[in-house]
Order: sequence, then structure tokens, then C-alpha cells
Amino acid sequence: MKQTGHCSLAGKDCSTFSIPHSVYDKIIYIDGSKVIAEDGGGDEIDRGVAGIDDVSVLQAAITASTSGSVIFIVSMLAVTGNVPIYLNMNKDLVIDGFNKGGFNFISGYILARYKKTFQGLKFTGTPNASMIATYGESSARFVFRNNYIYNLILAGDSCVDYMNHADISHNVFEKCSKTLGVKGFVTAYESNISYNEFIDCVGRCIVVPKIGDSIISRNRFFDCVARGDYEHLIGVVNNDSDISGCTIDHNTFRWSANPLKYTGGILIGTEFNTTHIIQDITIDHNIMKTDDTYDKMSVGIYGACGIPKIDYLTIDHNIIAGMMAGISYEGGDGLSAIGNLIRRCNEVSILVRNATDFKICVNTIKDANIVNAQHGNCLIALNSSSGGIISENSIYDIIGNAEFAIKENGLSNYNKFRDNQAFADFLLVGEHDDRAV
Repeated sequence: MKQTGHCSLAGKDCSTFSIPHSVYDKIIYIDGSKVIAEDGGGDEIDRGVAGIDDVSVLQAAITASTSGSVIFIVSMLAVTGNVPIYLNMNKDLVIDGFNKGGFNFISGYILARYKKTFQGLKFTGTPNASMIATYGESSARFVFRNNYIYNLILAGDSCVDYMNHADISHNVFEKCSKTLGVKGFVTAYESNISYNEFIDCVGRCIVVPKIGDSIISRNRFFDCVARGDYEHLIGVVNNDSDISGCTIDHNTFRWSANPLKYTGGILIGTEFNTTHIIQDITIDHNIMKTDDTYDKMSVGIYGACGIPKIDYLTIDHNIIAGMMAGISYEGGDGLSAIGNLIRRCNEVSILVRNATDFKICVNTIKDANIVNAQHGNCLIALNSSSGGIISENSIYDIIGNAEFAIKENGLSNYNKFRDNQAFADFLLVGEHDDRAV
């Protein structure tokens, strides 16, 4: 049974923190050189040397808790050593920092399984594995929200790793960086990843590694860049299972300076040669903008081929400005690129390669400045792609070296062109004009 928390911290070095007169079951705080855990009645559970015994004292409070307990952390606890904080017992726990306390990782990590909630916490430092990990075990009903993650340095792992059926929302990731690996700061599947902010981070931010049925919505990315060339900030990338049914919508990407590495927005594709498929992905109403024309911007939305195809990818009503390429898709069936606004691309606005049965309709392309003509000096390039419908696209205010609005290259055939408009001095459809309708 929960006890009413009382303000037992008055007069101590964290006394500026106002403990609410609400309920909590356990509280952990630092008093001078001591780290102390108490229960809701003010009785001491454990104590130790601050900066050395923080993890063991917290672990004692966790062990003493029953399912449904609320644990307050109102100081920054040092996580040291290679032994993780174990939250893998079969207990439903809430770990609440009340926007005051949290974890400074000198090393170590948190191992969390089964119905855990982390909220109002601060995280910083250098964990020696993923900051919070499940390692493939069930993390159903995992909640990570309203946390602040800053100056966190990771190797090949994640801040929040391999969660499933999770709610990861309303967090701020600032000046975090990754030095290795293909995971994101958030790596989760079958989850809701929404309303997070990523500011000045280096490396992939969000990765869905398998299964799908995830919602990635209304996240904001400010001046985030790739760890290595041609990485994207959001990735739906598989290597050990099929992925289907993801929705990526209403996310905002902004860059105010030229990235050090080629950086893109959203990647749908495979990391390795695999027989697993990706299908039924919807990408809509996202905004990607640069403040100027930068030469290190990669592809806005990239459907990348691997051994399997990427089928039924829907890309609609996105705004993409200032990238090397706006939309690039290869190796699949059923692409629908509809109603997008693409501006200031310097290589190609829409590229479709080795694809069949696709639609490119009602898109607006403006202010393109073609400085790299590897796709045939055109705005919409169809490379060895067939059975497409290209209709009602508007192309105007073009600068640079473009010769064609739309061009078929390679073995492209059986494509239909209808009611496209190009307000510029170049041919509307190149190569196969006789089949333009």
C-alpha cells in the first residue's frame, strides 16, 4: 500500500527541491557525501557513499518495492562499474525524477524488463552498453517520457534499446552522439515514438529494426547529422524479420548549417542481405528544410533496395527542401508518391529505379538547381522502371542545368504520362516522347 510522501529532505543539500505532498513509495537522494534510500514513511532502506554506492542503494530500494510502486530519484546518481541496474524483475515500477534527478553514466547501464515507466529523469555520461536495454526480452508497456537526455556518448548501442509495445514520447535528446553501429538513440518496434525532440545530435535518432506496426509521429529534429556518410535520422531497417505497417508522419527536420557528413531524413530499407521484406509503409506530412543550399544534404526520403523488395511504400504530402534528392525509391512494386512539394534539390527531385507499378502524381517541384547530372539532367528520373503513371505534376522556377522535366533512362518502358506541366524552357518528357499521353 502506498504511503504519503513527506518532505524528509529539508535542510539537506537538495533542500531547494520541493517534494510534492503526494504519494511515493521510495525516494533516493544525496545528502552531502551520502546517498540514501527511504520508504514513503521516512524509514531508511539503505545508504552508502555518494558517487560510489549510488547503484547499490537504488537497487536496494527497487528490491524492497512491490509491483505498482513509485520511486522518486531527486539527485543525479552516478552509475559506475560494469554491473547494470537490474529492473528485470516481474514488477510494474515507475521511476520518476521529477525533472530534478537522474543518472550520470560513468559506465554501466540499466537492464529493464516488464512494465517499467521512466519519467521526468535526466540522463548523461557514457554508458558502456545501451543506456536502457531489454536485450530481446519482453518490455511490454514500457514507458519512457518527459525525460532529458544530454551529452550522452554511445558506442554502437542506443539510449533506449530494442523496446517493443513501448510508449517513447515527449523526451528531449540534446548533443548526444554515437560513434559506432546502425542503431538509433531510440531503437524500438511495435511502438509509439512521438513528440520527441532531437537537438544537435550525431547519429541515427530513431530506428525500427523489425516487425513494424510502429508510429513515428510529430518528432522534431534540429541540426542533427549523420555519424557516417549517407545515414538518415529515421530508419526503418530490417535484418532478422519482416517489417510492415509503419506510419511516419508529421515529423519536422531542420538544418541551419552544412552537416559534416552527408545526412538524410528518412530511410526505408535493409541493412544487410536478407530474405525478409518491407511493405505497407506510409510516410506523410513530414517537413524537411535547410536554411540555405548545403552540399552535404543527402536524400530526403529514401526507399533503398536490398535483396528483397520494398513494396507498397506511400509517400504523400511531404515538404522537402534543400536536399541532394527529394525522394528516391528503388527495387519494389507499388510506390505512391503523391502531393509532395519538393524544392531546391541539386541532383534530382524524384528518382525511381528498378521499380514497377508505381505512381508519381500531383507533386510540385520548384527551384531545382541541377549541379550533378548523373541521373540525366532532369527533375523526375525513371531508371529501368516500368508500368508507372506519372500525372498532374507541376514543375517550374527551375535554375541550373536541367534539360528535361521527366526522363526515362535505361530499360524503362510502358510508363504513362498524363497532364504534367513544366513552366520552363525544356522538354516535358525526354527519351520516349512518343509515349507521352
